[in-house]
Amino acid sequence: MQRFEKIDIIALFFILSIAILIRLPGLFYPFPFSGDASDYLQIAMKFGTGDLNPHYFTHPSLSLYITYAAEVALFVFSYLLGFVHSVSDFSRLYFRNLLPFLVAGRISSMLFGIGTIYIVYLIGKKIWSRDAALCASIMLALTPLHIIESQTIRIRSIATFFGILCLFFIFNILEKGRKRDYILAGSSLGFALATEYTMIFFAFPILTVIILRMLGQKYNKEAISFSPVKGLLLVCITALAVFVASTPYTFFDYPANVNSLMINLQYGVETTQYTASTNADSSYIVAKLKKVMINLYYNISILFRNDMSAMGKVFASVSMAGVMFAIYKRDKKDIILLSLLPGYFLIQPIVVYPLPRMVLMAYPVLILLASRFLMASLEWGCKHNKVQKWVFYLLIFVLVLPNLVWSVKHTNQLLRKDTRIMAKDWIEENIPAGSHILIESYKLSNLISLNESKESLYGKYLQYKSIIGKIPDYKGHALLRKKIEMENVQEPAYDVSHFCPRSFGILHDEFTSIIANQNVSSIDEYRRRGIDYVVVARYKPSDDFSSELMKKKQPGFHNVFKTLDRECKLVKTFSYKNSLTESRRPLINPEIKIYSLN
Repeated sequence: MQRFEKIDIIALFFILSIAILIRLPGLFYPFPFSGDASDYLQIAMKFGTGDLNPHYFTHPSLSLYITYAAEVALFVFSYLLGFVHSVSDFSRLYFRNLLPFLVAGRISSMLFGIGTIYIVYLIGKKIWSRDAALCASIMLALTPLHIIESQTIRIRSIATFFGILCLFFIFNILEKGRKRDYILAGSSLGFALATEYTMIFFAFPILTVIILRMLGQKYNKEAISFSPVKGLLLVCITALAVFVASTPYTFFDYPANVNSLMINLQYGVETTQYTASTNADSSYIVAKLKKVMINLYYNISILFRNDMSAMGKVFASVSMAGVMFAIYKRDKKDIILLSLLPGYFLIQPIVVYPLPRMVLMAYPVLILLASRFLMASLEWGCKHNKVQKWVFYLLIFVLVLPNLVWSVKHTNQLLRKDTRIMAKDWIEENIPAGSHILIESYKLSNLISLNESKESLYGKYLQYKSIIGKIPDYKGHALLRKKIEMENVQEPAYDVSHFCPRSFGILHDEFTSIIANQNVSSIDEYRRRGIDYVVVARYKPSDDFSSELMKKKQPGFHNVFKTLDRECKLVKTFSYKNSLTESRRPLINPEIKIYSLN
């Protein structure tokens, strides 16, 4: 166990406090940040029915069980304080007010994210110095993508924690090589794999450290307290046992798991082809090499995204310098850290669609290398009397300043009143109860949640019942939700319909409860059906269906949106300046427009 001095405690308290304050506003955002978060929450809530099979194998299920544990804690808390009196009350609360359940699920992501920052500090101090540890932890605390993933109910904040914990024990193996270090490294790897399959790349540093210890044993360069070969076997057995215990239905329902993995693998391979097109006359080997190099370039380039939803240009630049410096130095610790990167930057892009979040698990390693490079530069500067230490720390502050500014702006955006809530409040104040309102439903989990009349809800109940009967092995709760909503109608209530300008046909799955028709009618037909108002939403500039680009891609919706602009009265618009940007990948604060058809 590392020794902590007073300065360590003060520095960690300061850094972790900043990290928590930056991430905290996202916990209370009133809408799911992405479809993934909504789906994960609903799958986790289904465990409360007694069926612990997730019936979802795109990812292993440990993160779902962690989310379920957070919701159980919410139930206990609510029960003790008298907010609910039974499991039935708790279930009804889920359908009436989703926010407490979002907060509970997000808390676990934030805690694992904060834990990752702490482990990075421990690793930095163990392998480099206190200064390098402080630099690495503050950089990770201010990394945009790590902030975003710590605020939503998804898997990568949890997976990154277990991966970096595994890395911590890997360096214990390098230093001492005790039997318990192998067991703890294997356990951490097992938990990581039970969260995300691509965490298998953390096996590369394990193999690297075992090879290094075998070489040390061969040349008598260091004492070996436990055989590396036995250690490797121990790591494999422990990792497999923990994986099976953490995600048992991966094996109990292996046919569904294998089928899901094959579908996702095929999809990933097909969707990466566009980044690596080659000439028809290229040989197979040349074509594959070109694909690897193009994917490597693309996966590195997305670290420098202008919208700051990855690392940001400054952090990415320093990280690349850190990688080059580590390749130049090539000591044992460098080799262990570098061994993780080929998996995420060379192998993964071949089979997985390249997105910033897909390499989040490698970010702590990149940041550790970056901090080591900065500290080495500091030592060189001090040694040659070219720079004072305080000047260098001022430089580090300048380096983190762009990400700090982004964090403040992003937090301010989250603290604003969401445009969907603004639209809902305005509708209830200005549109008469009973009006028939048609709502565009680009994201089913991000709808304007208007109060529906009992007649409107009953119509949907009958519609859903007819559709659900045709879905094989449907396990959702759409009908239960409509029954609960019919028992709790609030005023002012409206007749609400939905349409979705996407190519999904009828939208449904076994976890969600909102079904929207993809078919679109003309404005005249909507008038004949008694539609009084149409509410549309844009989450980014490319969602403008009245643009000429959409005339060819979606002619039906193009005509509807053009007719809205040309013939219907725009009664209200809700938007924030710069809200339609990619600065936050999960969609927030869309532009809302309300048209009157009368």
